[in-house]
Amino acid sequence: MLSKLGTTLRLISFLSYMNLRWTFLCAALLIFAEGAFAQDPATLVGKPMPKFSMTDLSGKRLTNASLKGKVIVMDFWATWCITCRHVSPIVEDLHQKFQSKGLVAIGVDVAEKKPHVAARYKKLHHYSYRFTEDNDKFATSIGVGPLPTVIVVDRKGIVRRVEGGYYSNESVDMDKLVAKLIAEK
Repeated sequence: MLSKLGTTLRLISFLSYMNLRWTFLCAALLIFAEGAFAQDPATLVGKPMPKFSMTDLSGKRLTNASLKGKVIVMDFWATWCITCRHVSPIVEDLHQKFQSKGLVAIGVDVAEKKPHVAARYKKLHHYSYRFTEDNDKFATSIGVGPLPTVIVVDRKGIVRRVEGGYYSNESVDMDKLVAKLIAEK
C-alpha cells in the first residue's frame, strides 16, 4: 500500500515538472484508478479465503492447505500502528481460549521498515499466538488497507468476517463469533 502511494507521488512530481496544466487531471485519474481497481477485503466475506503462504517466526509454513479444518483469525497489523496494540491482546485471549478447540490465531505483520520487529513485539508482550513477517504482497493482494484488519475464516476455508480498524466491543464480538465457528463441525 505504501509503495503504491510513493509511486503515485513520484509520478505526480514528474508530471508537474513536465507540464503543470495536466498535473491535476492526471493526479485525479491516478487516484481514481488506484481506488477503482483495489479489492476491498470485505468483498471476501462468504467466499473462500484466497490462497496464501506465510512462514511463522519458528519457520513453520502456514497455507490454506496446512490450516484446513481450523478456524483462523488473521490480524493484519504493524508495530507502529497504535490501534493495532489494542487488538493484539484480543487475539491473544482468543488464542488462549480456543487454541485447543481448533483455532489458529496469526499476527500478520505488514508495512514495516525494519526486519524482525514482529519477533521483538511478540517477545516484549509475551504473546503465544503465531506471528509472521513481511506480508505486504499478500495484504495488498487481498485489499487490506487500514490497520488493524482482522479476517476470520471458518473450518471450511470461507471468510466469515472482515473488520478494519478497532472498535470498543471487538473483544466480545470476536469471542462470540469464534465460539460459534468452533462449534460448527
